[in-house]
Amino acid sequence: MKQTNYVAAVATALILLLALPVQALATKADSLIGALQKHGTNDTARTNLLIALANSYRYNDPDAQYLYGLQALHASEKQKYPLGKVAALETIATSYFERSKYDSSALYNRLALDAARQHHLREQECVIFTNLGNISFRTSRYFEAMNYYDSSLSMAEATGNKDMKAKTLANIASVHYQMGNYADALKLYLEDLKTQEPLTAKPGVWADIAGDYSNISNVYYRLGDYKNSLAYANKALSINKKVNSQTGILNNYTAYALVFDAQKNYDSALHYLEMAEEVAVKIKDEFAANIINGNIAEVYVKTGAYDKAYPLYEQSMKVAEKLQDMEGVFIAKAGIGNILVHQGNIEKGIVYLKDAMILMQQLGLKEQVLDVAEKLTDAYEKAGDYKHALYYSNIRHAYRDSIARNRSSKDAQQLLFNYELQKKQDHINLLQKNEASEKSKEKVKTFLLFTFGIAAILALVAAYLFFRNLKNTKKSRQILELQKQEIEYVVTRLREMNDFKDRTFSVLAHDLRSPVNALSSTMMMLDEKLITPEEFIAHRTELNNKLQSVTLMLDNMLQWAKTQMKGEQPLVKELIDIHNKISNTIAMLKDAANQKSITLSMDVREGITAYADKNQVQMVIRNLISNAIKFTPENGMVSVTAKQLPGSTHIYITDNGIGMDAAQVNKLFNSDNHASTEGTMGERGTGLGLKLSYDYIKMNGGDIMVSSQKGQGTTFIIMLPGHSD
Repeated sequence: MKQTNYVAAVATALILLLALPVQALATKADSLIGALQKHGTNDTARTNLLIALANSYRYNDPDAQYLYGLQALHASEKQKYPLGKVAALETIATSYFERSKYDSSALYNRLALDAARQHHLREQECVIFTNLGNISFRTSRYFEAMNYYDSSLSMAEATGNKDMKAKTLANIASVHYQMGNYADALKLYLEDLKTQEPLTAKPGVWADIAGDYSNISNVYYRLGDYKNSLAYANKALSINKKVNSQTGILNNYTAYALVFDAQKNYDSALHYLEMAEEVAVKIKDEFAANIINGNIAEVYVKTGAYDKAYPLYEQSMKVAEKLQDMEGVFIAKAGIGNILVHQGNIEKGIVYLKDAMILMQQLGLKEQVLDVAEKLTDAYEKAGDYKHALYYSNIRHAYRDSIARNRSSKDAQQLLFNYELQKKQDHINLLQKNEASEKSKEKVKTFLLFTFGIAAILALVAAYLFFRNLKNTKKSRQILELQKQEIEYVVTRLREMNDFKDRTFSVLAHDLRSPVNALSSTMMMLDEKLITPEEFIAHRTELNNKLQSVTLMLDNMLQWAKTQMKGEQPLVKELIDIHNKISNTIAMLKDAANQKSITLSMDVREGITAYADKNQVQMVIRNLISNAIKFTPENGMVSVTAKQLPGSTHIYITDNGIGMDAAQVNKLFNSDNHASTEGTMGERGTGLGLKLSYDYIKMNGGDIMVSSQKGQGTTFIIMLPGHSD
């Protein structure tokens, strides 16, 4: 087997399932049913039992999981039990995931996410982002999966959830692995392993450690280091057998098959693939079984058994289409195309291979693109078309060079060496600490005797000082009270600033990482000629929109930081051209509106003016129009109008978006409320834009009014002085 196979996908996709933390997965259903029958009261405890019972069926009967999850959902809604509702929705989503119904799984995960946000259940949000990432990963949307995992990691760090952070790091590593970034993947797997190994007494940690060993085994396979690959697969298999992890055992059998295949020991590779297939059938994992089926076909191709391989590839492609496994579809297509070329049907084979390659490039699958490029080079050479053969040969070399930079065995060995060295150093430090502790016991005894003597002297001194200062008590109390008030004010202020910092850094971790990573990856692909300048231009609008969003967010933060650190800033009020300010802003935000197919229009006659600080007004208009786009769904509309009235100028920004109820409107400009709501396509922000806009308009002697209805849209009215009088 070459690296265009399904087995490597098992290594990551199955381990991802460990990142879905549901309660009582290993609890026997019978005991839970008994507990449920004894518990007659319809309360939250019964709802929790229903959720636990549902999740006990996850791997062997997802239909039963769905039914019990549905009962838990109805019960939690009657009880007005938010945590139970979120858990029930997530359980239903998981049952759909196990049945490969990914659209339904995504729908229920999003419902769970809405409920979690409504009740500020941040740890549950973290888990749901991971679930959504797993769906994207399973359906081969790797860039999307990375964004979801980034969100999960940001929340895990913000909430201090170390377990979820470790699992999310492993998931991000798996995306890097799947896309051929092996050094990054290995670094993250080792970081996760270092986090897990000291916690071996904790339930479930051994399964996570085995998962890391399995993933490290697969990275070493990709690096061509088969000795280390087998060593880590053996470590993982030993643990998985002890904890009876069937998915882990399946994963390890596929790792053995990879190595034996690379060593051209095809009989042994088939043997372990058949063992893996038996486990997949036993645990009813159709996704894994189909991956293995495709690999068996590939082994047949290598042994020249095309008649056996062809129907297996066709079957694998049909199942992959049903399971929405797009990578599986493309790999099966590549396999069929390769067989057709070998059988002499070169023209038809090339069609299959080119179709597979284009889609693999879109997914960012470097290893698979490299292999298909090699097959296309050979196919065109056989057809005597040397021009196209040279074209695909150049692509092959470009991808090979790119992969080589990520495949440095020396770098991988250095990471492993550093990890093992750190483990030994930690052990030595522990021994030294224990030795120092023993030596210090004798010193402590001597020190205590000396301390008691000093304490007696200090007690006498303290008594003298107490009586001397007794008459100054009243004055001291007054000073202490003033100091206490000052400290309380400082603590309150620091707490507010710390909360602002945590919220802002959390948003920055998500919103800056995504566009910067996208831009960096795109520029790398352009530099390495993995995409053409024309393909880069096709992505330019989307990248520009993301960067504009980040620019607005940073502008808001910088302006807010100035007001927080320096107080009120001096105004530079002048007569400004409102038509010009609005038209410039609309031109700036046009691409963002087009991205959502939103009609962005203005009806502002020339000559309308206002008397205010032009920079502050520009920022207010940009914030409010950007917000309107954010909360308007696709194919909606946002319009801007203005009127010149005696002594004042009114600007109207209207959308037909999601709207707000009265309670939401009342909280908009609350000085203690900086919460940010996600837009209709998941857009995020710091929550400072509206507060900053309100402050600026007030500073300029104006006002802002809001008219909104839930589901009907919103109108913001900016009122500014119309002249300098």
